[in-house]
Amino acid sequence: MRITILVLALAGLAAAGCASGKGGGGEGSGGGSGGGKEAASSSAPVFVTKEVEGRLWVFRSGAKEMAEFEKTGELAKMVTRIGAGPGGMTLRAPDAETLDEYTAWKPGFTVRPREGRIWVFLEGAKELAEFEKAGELAKMVTRIGAGPGGATLRAPDAETLDLYTAAKEGFAVRLAEGRMYVFRMDAKELPEFDRAWDLAKMVTRTGAGPGGMTLRAPDAETLDAYALSKPGFVVRISDGRGWVFRKGAKELAEYEKSGELAKMVTRTGAGPGGMTLRAPDAETLDAWAASR
Repeated sequence: MRITILVLALAGLAAAGCASGKGGGGEGSGGGSGGGKEAASSSAPVFVTKEVEGRLWVFRSGAKEMAEFEKTGELAKMVTRIGAGPGGMTLRAPDAETLDEYTAWKPGFTVRPREGRIWVFLEGAKELAEFEKAGELAKMVTRIGAGPGGATLRAPDAETLDLYTAAKEGFAVRLAEGRMYVFRMDAKELPEFDRAWDLAKMVTRTGAGPGGMTLRAPDAETLDAYALSKPGFVVRISDGRGWVFRKGAKELAEYEKSGELAKMVTRTGAGPGGMTLRAPDAETLDAWAASR
């Protein structure tokens, strides 16, 4: 059996005014034999982010436009993408390529925006050298609209794109025989799966994964949380309902203490698989729904 492994632990968005590698460290961990690929730990491209009046400004570290922005709080020339940031935040940057790389980057991958398309490579992939030299690959896979903001994705093979689209904060993902196995990072079943490439007890959802892939996990709650997870949000599963909070929302502390909110908005059937969603307000659910 061939098994492909991806383990990601994405860090939160950098606080306003902080310089950080977007994403943080992902760790690849091999499981058994089988010669599968893994998304290795990587050093992130470093961006400086500034939150101003609800918008997130993004700069490459050392960008010449930073001095202008620090002086005036604006740029004479900029690119804006409404709702493209974590939690539906509007993004601004000196150019489209900065935003393309910022929104597309994930730990374990190298991304290259080119002519409106995002090229995706596993860290250290031999095909990256060919691409850097020629700007193309002799052999590649294309998925139209599968990237951030509906961008077209390209990669050396389908497996790389499956790993890339599967990457979500706080989850370990395994690809085996066309199925995707999903675990929380600290799941006790993960070592068992790495030894046996199977689980004694699992939940299966046919067609629920990226590209219609079948998903498997130790329990339904893991699959629900994985399906709900989006950058910029914290999700909780309770009694078959999904609770959605913006990261840093003051209501999250109230919910963690009591399991409810004094004030909330409910949308029946609005979540993945027809799940009922709850949030502190309609704006949070609207932003979650609009986020990719």
